[in-house]
Amino acid sequence: MVHNVTHSTLVLLAAFAMSFNPATLSQASADGALCVNQDFVNSYDTGGNVQNISIVGDIAYIANDIDFQIVDISDPAAPSLIGSYTTPSYCTDVAIVDNTAYIADYFSGVLIIDISTPTNPTLLGTYDTPSAAQGITAVDNTIYIADGNSGLQIIDVSDPSTPIFLGSQSTPDYAADLAVVGSTAFIADTESGLQIIDISDPSAPSLLSSFNVNSGTVRSVDVMGTTAYVAEDNSLLVLDVSDTETPIFIGSNDVPVTSEDICVVGSTVFVADYDMGVLVFDVSV
Repeated sequence: MVHNVTHSTLVLLAAFAMSFNPATLSQASADGALCVNQDFVNSYDTGGNVQNISIVGDIAYIANDIDFQIVDISDPAAPSLIGSYTTPSYCTDVAIVDNTAYIADYFSGVLIIDISTPTNPTLLGTYDTPSAAQGITAVDNTIYIADGNSGLQIIDVSDPSTPIFLGSQSTPDYAADLAVVGSTAFIADTESGLQIIDISDPSAPSLLSSFNVNSGTVRSVDVMGTTAYVAEDNSLLVLDVSDTETPIFIGSNDVPVTSEDICVVGSTVFVADYDMGVLVFDVSV
């Protein structure tokens, strides 16, 4: 999943290669330029600005700014549009659970879309969040929203036609993205760094701790196990969050321009960079 890649194309790449130990990230490149080997496969012009991609099997679900697109990528050399849904606001993020897509649609809040028939995605329900829905993740029948100036919002979507507010937690700045692991939410809170929130009781979430970064802007976060990977302006930060009340800095590395988003798959970290495209890191020890 790649967020906030402000280009009009979905670019399909293969054979990425770069290795370093997360404890010595700062030494991985003498000049800070993280060059990776990329085999270009193909591209697909979405006609808008790709904000988020969620891939399930051979299907790419794309938050495309002006609409939500479903693209068949079973043949990477020939991606094809299956279906789309025009959203009322600014489609910024998407989470997929089974046959349902949960879309963060900025000023329109959350859209709940039935994708059981990919050629004809249909609206099941909506939920208007207090601020601007930026990031979204779904766990079973609960969705978690990074809602800009309104911090974290937690919504029960057991009945998609009637979403129910469960709880919220304000954050100091602007909640732009989030990751949820078990009973903990990790919020990328722009100028206020990473906010770590206990969501074991969705009706009463509470702040566990925070980690202020190097004076930059935190735009995205992903968590694998007990390690958090944070996209902060020109850096990739790695934190040990085994104790969520005391996150520990492990390492960092500069990225060439502006890291907009981050996604972790196993021991590989994908960073969406504003100008450089996709940077790929092997963070296996």
